[in-house]
Amino acid sequence: MLAAARPLALLARLRRRSPSPQAPPLLDDEELAALRRQARLLRRHPLPGPRPGQRPSLFRGRGLELEGSRPYQPGDEPRHIDWRATARSGRPVTKLFREERESRLLILLDRGPAMHFGTAGQLKSALAARCAALLTFAALEAGEPVAALLAEPGGLRRLPPARRAVEALPLLRAVAARRAGGR
Repeated sequence: MLAAARPLALLARLRRRSPSPQAPPLLDDEELAALRRQARLLRRHPLPGPRPGQRPSLFRGRGLELEGSRPYQPGDEPRHIDWRATARSGRPVTKLFREERESRLLILLDRGPAMHFGTAGQLKSALAARCAALLTFAALEAGEPVAALLAEPGGLRRLPPARRAVEALPLLRAVAARRAGGR
């Protein structure tokens, strides 16, 4: 998470490294700063749940959270036997655990020629860039990693997961930049 004084410095660094200096980016520094503020507002209104940021998995496996118990079946781990329940019931009982998984936001962004048209107000590529930047900032505010997969005319480009805004700069730079054709 960034301090309040540093976002403009990060956005200036983003602008300095933009790949095409003659073509303006799809998103400028002011727009990115506004999207970051909107993401902070989203964070103030969390979704209802037991604890924000922690999502239980549907998969059963080795974890710390006890899901329940059931009668022992051949093939179960002997170390998961609940000895107290076994002593009470007289039959072997196994503990079941909920597997813990880290949630990750994966942004899939189409950067192909089909995205470079729209109304006089904005291009589809600009709207997609705004949505991707807002989702990135919202996930970073929640402490979740963000990765991206860009579908470009030359093929797929993978951007690794980032947990902090400094690490997400390549992702934001790629999202905000225009294509080589100036679109």
